[in-house]
Amino acid sequence: MQRQQSGGWMLWAVLSCLWVTACGGDLSEGAVPESEVLSQERQGLQAQAADEHFVATAAAPSPLTKAIAAGNSHSLALRLDGSVWTWGLNNSGQLGHGTQTNSSTPLRVAGLPAIKAIAAGNSHSLALGVDGRVWAWGMNSFGQLGDGTTTLRLAPVAVTIPGGAVAIAAGLSHSLAVAADGSVYAWGYNVSGQLGDGTTTNRSTPVRINLPVSIRAVSAGQYHSMALGTNGSVWTWGRNSAGQIGNGNISTQMTPYQVSLAQGATAIAAGGTHSLALLSNQTVVGWGNNNFGQLGIGTTATPQTVPVQSGLAAPVTAISAGADFSLAINAFGAAWSWGRNTAGQLGDGTITQRTSPVPVQGLTDAVAVSAGGFHALALRSDCPFWGWGANDKGQLGDGTLTGRWTLTQTQLVNIYFFDNDTDGYGAELLSPVEGCQAPGLDYVENSLDCDDFDFFVNPEASEVCDGLDNDCDLVTDEDAGDFYHLDGDADGYGNPADSVQACVQPPGRVLDATDCNDANGLVNPGATEVCNTSGAVDDDCDGAIDEGVGSLWYRDADGDGYGSTTVSVQACSAPAGYIATGGDCNDNNPNVKPGATETCNGVDDNCSGAVDEGNPGGAVSCSTGGVGVCAAGVTYCTSGAIQCVPTRGPSAEVCDGQDNDCDGQTDETGGQSTFYRDADGDGYGNAAVSVQACSAPAGYVATAGDWNDANPTLYPGAPELCDGLDNNNNGSIDEGMTTAWYRDADGDGKGNPSVTAQACSAPTGYVANSSDCNDSDATLPRYFATDQDGDGYGKSGAVFGPAPYGCSAPVGYSNNSLDCDDTRSSVRPGAPELCDGLDNNCNGSIDEGVTPQTWYRDADGDGKGNPSVTAYACPAPSGYVADSSDCNDNDATLPRYFTQDSDGDGYGTSGAVFGPAPYGCSPPAGYSYNRLDCDDRNRYVYSGALEVCDGKDNNCNGSVDESCTAVTCSAWVSTTSVPSGGTGTFGFSASGPLGSSRAYVYGSKNWVQDENGSLSYDQTTLSYLVGNYPGLEGYYQRYIVIRRDDGANLCTTNTVGVWFLAP
Repeated sequence: MQRQQSGGWMLWAVLSCLWVTACGGDLSEGAVPESEVLSQERQGLQAQAADEHFVATAAAPSPLTKAIAAGNSHSLALRLDGSVWTWGLNNSGQLGHGTQTNSSTPLRVAGLPAIKAIAAGNSHSLALGVDGRVWAWGMNSFGQLGDGTTTLRLAPVAVTIPGGAVAIAAGLSHSLAVAADGSVYAWGYNVSGQLGDGTTTNRSTPVRINLPVSIRAVSAGQYHSMALGTNGSVWTWGRNSAGQIGNGNISTQMTPYQVSLAQGATAIAAGGTHSLALLSNQTVVGWGNNNFGQLGIGTTATPQTVPVQSGLAAPVTAISAGADFSLAINAFGAAWSWGRNTAGQLGDGTITQRTSPVPVQGLTDAVAVSAGGFHALALRSDCPFWGWGANDKGQLGDGTLTGRWTLTQTQLVNIYFFDNDTDGYGAELLSPVEGCQAPGLDYVENSLDCDDFDFFVNPEASEVCDGLDNDCDLVTDEDAGDFYHLDGDADGYGNPADSVQACVQPPGRVLDATDCNDANGLVNPGATEVCNTSGAVDDDCDGAIDEGVGSLWYRDADGDGYGSTTVSVQACSAPAGYIATGGDCNDNNPNVKPGATETCNGVDDNCSGAVDEGNPGGAVSCSTGGVGVCAAGVTYCTSGAIQCVPTRGPSAEVCDGQDNDCDGQTDETGGQSTFYRDADGDGYGNAAVSVQACSAPAGYVATAGDWNDANPTLYPGAPELCDGLDNNNNGSIDEGMTTAWYRDADGDGKGNPSVTAQACSAPTGYVANSSDCNDSDATLPRYFATDQDGDGYGKSGAVFGPAPYGCSAPVGYSNNSLDCDDTRSSVRPGAPELCDGLDNNCNGSIDEGVTPQTWYRDADGDGKGNPSVTAYACPAPSGYVADSSDCNDNDATLPRYFTQDSDGDGYGTSGAVFGPAPYGCSPPAGYSYNRLDCDDRNRYVYSGALEVCDGKDNNCNGSVDESCTAVTCSAWVSTTSVPSGGTGTFGFSASGPLGSSRAYVYGSKNWVQDENGSLSYDQTTLSYLVGNYPGLEGYYQRYIVIRRDDGANLCTTNTVGVWFLAP
């Protein structure tokens, strides 16, 4: 399974997931602590309003966030690296540093895991880990630390919340937590029922509170508590002396009460003795004590026992309640305050009490605020942690004990860690950098990455089956893989109620989870539903039993053994009154059923769908009572009754010996014909001799017209014969029966087509053949001999294909056959004799009377002779020619022209000739015997060259890099990190068809290119030491390009990286 990143990059702008909880109170003046939760709406709106301020603090999706929490006289801050920092009063160990010494500067709390939320009480502190564990330290007189004791703790101790916590809050001396299942747990001081368990008993361990809805946030005051439901409902319980419960009275509330609000809430804040709620319309309401104007309604009127609208205009996105004052942030990032101001805790530059909201001076980009006893904290972008108000215990964290009426920056800034793999999580590969802004885009505010070389390994990654700790929780492959279900009956289908998650399939388990009976291998979704003899079983696990199986049974109401086709049921056995055979078309009549005998009764007796089909009782001969042909009849089933119907009806009388018209008389009228005497039997009768009858008498025919009844060759339409008679009586004698004959004057059996005679037989001197082209010459027409060489003489027998026939020779033929060699026109009777070894004149002698010549030896058969080897003869001797220009008679390719070879690879390119082409037996310098080079500019390209993987057609076959031989190369480094002052070894190697190549170096330092190939080596295998000296710190990456002297890049190595660590 491939690892996948759990989330994409996004601009979170620090405020993402901010969860600010704070507590405060001054026991000497009756001041009380508070706690508040930022609403989800606040986060979204603030992100939109403050994008321009937070570009430099972008972060990856993370469970961690920045947060602040103001206690009575101490403060907490949470940085994005999950670390908790504290400052201020420490008399009860509430700073968690292992001492009880106050601190005016922020110090980190040791011993904590990665934290995602914090809360400050009067003299104790809480932290919520990413893993859901709660941690506590400080005063524990009432069990407010939840560790089962009342022992003061100078360092964090764990608190157990069943299933883990998702939210926390700290009050005066009690604590709250929301569990992962939406339930609420409380512990600590319970004198006024502030734990909500219906008692006033203190609890040193968490106790679950009974609430009817799922809770997503809690807030703790001095002696009362608040909870925010996921449905927007607000619940309160505890002390109600000033109406802080909001139920319309001042009676203590021992169990949770739902406050009546005009609409749902998105955030809550519990102050010392007052309560605030942020509604979904982004307005603020408050109730409870208002003696310092802390409700912001413009007066210090008597306590309000039900919610009233504050004077702060919408839209409001965040609220916080302190001991006797309140804070809020609007949608534009501006912070507002109202209530008590004796220590400048309103931040307006005065110590004047305010009954209506006033702006906090200079705070227009607030991300979160937290109100304490007499001081306040704010979270901003860039330099994040600020404070104002009382500072007598160092609770503002600016290194002084001077109170501030306007905001001042604490000495705690952001910390940035280098994020090597850019997954949003850093590590300490390089020294961390502290400041208000990141030193670069590759820095983040956490060091939670357990493998900063793998983008897919970080705390937010999904654990997958790969043998790695993907989510950095020190456990490998947990909660990864598929769910495998027990297959107890080994039928391939698993039990949905019994599953385990694993990377490898455990024995006896399968991925499927659809078996409805894992104890029976015959029962599963792939089984076929059958009729079970052992009882009702859902064989195929579809929720139905015996559906679609069993036989069809038909109702047999008349008991005739056939059931009704319209009344049936499907069942595994026959119900009473039902049978297996259907088909009965009338289940109320036992005589009607399939197979019954059909009778002529108007009923479908055999249920065939037809009535009285087959004519039952019919097809029996009967008498109709008529006469003539009308007397014969046959029975027929009509309308359910047998009737006798005639087989024939009356018709016109004809000559057939019957009473056709059923009148009692036979052949009495009409129908007789005239027949004629045919004495000569030629099919035609004498019109003068005829009789009337129903059929022809012997020697008579129906056709007249014979003018000579004594001659069978004379009748109408008879074929004309060559007999001197007019056979067909058309007025002509022997027409069309004479033959054309042709005059044969030369008696050669072939007639002249121009001289003819018509007669029944050939006249004297005439023949039937008309092919004579010369009737005066008995030798013509004739066959001709082939004259192949066109010299006018043909050779006897030298005929190719059918011989021509006629009176004159066609082209290519001759009248004679006197040629002694019909393949040479120089050979024929009467030709002049030549010195050529032939009998030119066909007289039986060769070369008589002629002079011989000189011939040259052609040993290589190229048509050119060796001038040094000659022969003197009339015809050329075998192996000799008249040409004497061969410079090498052993090589038929020589002499020849040569082609330009510009790249010196021994192969020339066709057409690549500059100036007249050299000719001879040896190529001059810069020329080649062949023209097989397809690129005469590159010596690595020619016909038959080794095909190298270089993007060129090396072997000139028209294809590039086909089945090429590749150069292989690799780079390596002996270590991934070199300590300051240390060394490592870098090397590379290459092999294959390198030719003349060099190795060129490329790479970067801290992802900025610092080597561009200007450094190169003539070795293609090399290693050397690299040293980490002061000033070289950073991350280096190197790779090598193997480049041939023609510029072709033959191979690029892998990129290797090494950290040169800081001292």
